[in-house]
Amino acid sequence: MKFGELTYNDYTERIKAFHGTVAPGILLGGFMVNLAQEKLPEGGFFDVICETKTCLPDAIQLLTPCSIGNGWLRVLDLGRFAAVFYDKYTGLGLRIFLDRSKLEEWEEVKTWFLKLKPKNLQDSELLFAQIKEAGTSLFAIEPAKVHKNYLKKKKMGKTVICPICNETYPEAHGSICRGCAEELPYDLIQSNEDLENKKILLLNKTSVEESVGMHLLHDVTRIIYKKEKGVAFKKGHVISEENIQMLRELGKNNVFVEEHNPFVKGYKHENEVALDFAQHMSGQGICFNKIPKEGRINLLAEIDGIFVSDEEQLERFNISSGVICASLPNYNCVKKGDIVGATRAIPLYISNEDYLKAMNCLEKETLFTVHPLRKAKVGILVTGTEVYENLIEDRYTEIIQSKVEAYGCEVVSKEMVPDDIDAISSKIHDMIHSGADMIITTAGLSVDPDDMTLEAIIKAGAEDLLYGIPVLPGSMLVCAEIEDVQIIGVPGCGIYNDRFSFDLLLPRLLANIKITSRDLARMGNGGLFYN
Repeated sequence: MKFGELTYNDYTERIKAFHGTVAPGILLGGFMVNLAQEKLPEGGFFDVICETKTCLPDAIQLLTPCSIGNGWLRVLDLGRFAAVFYDKYTGLGLRIFLDRSKLEEWEEVKTWFLKLKPKNLQDSELLFAQIKEAGTSLFAIEPAKVHKNYLKKKKMGKTVICPICNETYPEAHGSICRGCAEELPYDLIQSNEDLENKKILLLNKTSVEESVGMHLLHDVTRIIYKKEKGVAFKKGHVISEENIQMLRELGKNNVFVEEHNPFVKGYKHENEVALDFAQHMSGQGICFNKIPKEGRINLLAEIDGIFVSDEEQLERFNISSGVICASLPNYNCVKKGDIVGATRAIPLYISNEDYLKAMNCLEKETLFTVHPLRKAKVGILVTGTEVYENLIEDRYTEIIQSKVEAYGCEVVSKEMVPDDIDAISSKIHDMIHSGADMIITTAGLSVDPDDMTLEAIIKAGAEDLLYGIPVLPGSMLVCAEIEDVQIIGVPGCGIYNDRFSFDLLLPRLLANIKITSRDLARMGNGGLFYN
């Protein structure tokens, strides 16, 4: 019995030297590697994706050229005793896994693997004997093809110096190193001098009487109950004798002035950082005030459209120390000039370290965008035999028409068909040929046996179809495309409810924002319209 060029005893000695002890998982992993080498074509160059972080990676590194260090072995901790051995150029390969059904023949292996007994009650001698006897028979094989993004080996790229810790790191990691950007699992033991240097900057205050002729270091705010909130004195204002009374009325017995607070190395003023933040936050359709007001910069919609924010990026930024950014809810419709967000530093001066950490959270010009809404040419297709045969009056056409026309869309076709798959499918194509770039079908989407609209949309050639949305009312909504024409199947609840799922999706579709299943899943938060 061999493991590559190693005998069984040689392999167990290697395991002990590398892993510290002869673990059953590494011994078992050796048999998996044997099976892979037996089944894979000769002469190929193979990489490995291991689905557990425990024991198996060590076996792969001991018996193959693949290691974590050279990048030929990747560990995805899926918790399964399995690995994919694949051609590093084509991605074609084999997934080999421990087949639980085969454990029934090997009682002690089953006990160990499923943890049916505490470790101290397991028979180690019998366990190793059974693993050795069972060998490769414990595994099953299935063909696999690795995704293209895993075939590209990431290059280190340029190395730069982190402006915070002064250590080198790959430039691709961001504007600062990951050690400074993320929470470390350890604390450095610092000297008293280091701790003193990290204290919050304490500014020198000056009494208002002594500040005459000096320059304010910050905006001074005036608030009049229910009437006014604004800047009484701007940063840089030269304080005069006449200003003293108003400053006292504003509750200012002391102020910060430039003359008594010269520039301090290692800190940035709130106005400077707010401008930098705004520049990085502003994407397509966003502009901002160039002059901070009370340390704050407002971000504005440059056009009419739908406001979109990167929620994860915004959360990362707001976790950063000493900074904030607030915005409208995602996917709000806005008008040109509307305030969509605002950002500022919390203290008057922020440390360079906190500033750089906050900036590292921002991907330039991607946090906030406003997308224009197109004026769609809409086809409205009412489905239902009861409406088609005039048993009940159609009220859905006027409801949908009023909703789309509110966004400036044009209804180019209005049709009615019975609950018939071929009739609905055919009419969808008629509307496409008539020039509609958005087709809205009504009803016929529930579990009733007469509802045929979903099947008809599929038969018409729907692609990227999504059915079901965590919004009430209107959960049985359909979203799809046919030949770049947007298809929306709205459920019957819209006849009764003023607002339902369609109202949330329509602006996004008019902005040509791609809708994914993850997008729909997120709509559950805030997706309840019932009173």
